[in-house]
Amino acid sequence: MAKAIDTKNRYYTVNNLGVGKWYIFNCHLLHFLLAKNMHEAKPDGRISIVSDLLEAYLESGEDDLIRELIVCEDQFLPADILVHPHRIKQAARYYKRKGVCQLSIGQMEKGFHSLLESMGYYRKLGASDKAFECMGLFLKYHRLHEKSISFEQMETIKKLCHNS
Repeated sequence: MAKAIDTKNRYYTVNNLGVGKWYIFNCHLLHFLLAKNMHEAKPDGRISIVSDLLEAYLESGEDDLIRELIVCEDQFLPADILVHPHRIKQAARYYKRKGVCQLSIGQMEKGFHSLLESMGYYRKLGASDKAFECMGLFLKYHRLHEKSISFEQMETIKKLCHNS
């Protein structure tokens, strides 16, 4: 009687790599492809690529690469974000991911500021559900790290909630 071969497990065994190593390899491959595309992309398209890179770095725990991307923000962030709804949406998405990444690497105040920035862009689009999602993250991380909400942050939230 012939034995059934489990090709998935055999593939990992033959290559002597576990799932964790394949995941890291895939993250590095994604980094390479996105970083290459970022340099070839038009300036307007770079912010979308950086948002995807931030998400990949966050998932793989690449804190140094997160810091590098955030530091060179002026190279990909369009100066005239408010001229088109698509740019506003991309900026909102970027600031949300940036905020979560900053919070994950211990840059609390900067992370909170980025989440508030994202909320503001989502409100400009009229995407209240996304703005409230950012508000939820903002409150979650404040509670998680036992931080108090500053007066300035409360004023910003009040303005965002009342400017429809």
